[in-house]
Amino acid sequence: MQKDFILGVGCQKGATSWLRKQLNEYETCNFGFRKEYHIFDVLYKVENVREKFIKKNDLIYNFKSNIKRTFKNILLSEYRRDFFLLDVKNYFDYFNSLFLNNKELTTTGDLTPSYAGLPSEAFKDIKENLEKRGFKVKVIFIMRDPLERIWSQARMLIKKYKSNNLGNIFSDLGPIIDNLDPNNIDNELVEYIYKDERVIKRTRYEKTINNLEKVFNKDDIFYTLYENLFHKETLDRLKSFLCLPNLIFDSEKIYKTNPKANKHELSNDLKKDIFNFYKDTYLLCDIRFNARSSWNYFE
Repeated sequence: MQKDFILGVGCQKGATSWLRKQLNEYETCNFGFRKEYHIFDVLYKVENVREKFIKKNDLIYNFKSNIKRTFKNILLSEYRRDFFLLDVKNYFDYFNSLFLNNKELTTTGDLTPSYAGLPSEAFKDIKENLEKRGFKVKVIFIMRDPLERIWSQARMLIKKYKSNNLGNIFSDLGPIIDNLDPNNIDNELVEYIYKDERVIKRTRYEKTINNLEKVFNKDDIFYTLYENLFHKETLDRLKSFLCLPNLIFDSEKIYKTNPKANKHELSNDLKKDIFNFYKDTYLLCDIRFNARSSWNYFE
């Protein structure tokens, strides 16, 4: 019986939302009630965000103080996610329950891009607990040109700030964005964030690869460049990896894109600075994945 768990570890702004939607619409796949679960990045403190969720007393208080609302809305994702953070065993049992309730199911998973920053111990914990429940764990890691990834993230942050939805992780950037030159906002924000630790964790792909390969066999990891993801040969390879030969990908519609504004072009000096700062990432990805044919290299 096929019982696969797809662990998506990034990258952010690398089409993981598109991929989850494509998979979740397939008849033998069910990825559950959230787009991204954000369990292990909280438990392993990848980022100092929503710290209350790793304090059990706060969780219990939150549950008890809202008990009527909780039972009324028991299927709401935040409450269910709280139980995962109270006891991570509930996370693994939840995905196992999807198979117990549907004999036709073959595939589930969690595609949370910030898992790229997890240490190898976290990957080991995830793998062991899923295998105890009979899962075959398959990892997907999509890598995008660091310069383009960071630039897309900056545009996303600007868009979220304008809609008052900057979120917790980058909430401190509000005053920074307020003071940027509107006619040069992309350039200035990218220059501000590309050395930020939160951005580095999402962009140092060589560290993610190293941590993954300490735990998983290479045959159980699907690597691709974002720039090649929508090519037929890549999608065919992905279908084979997932053991879903009849899956049809809609590569025409890409979700949550952040289009560039021509007037906000990055300067060549900044592009070179980003390349040099992430040079180890660029070089490793060229050696392993021929990234030079698709990415911006400044040498």
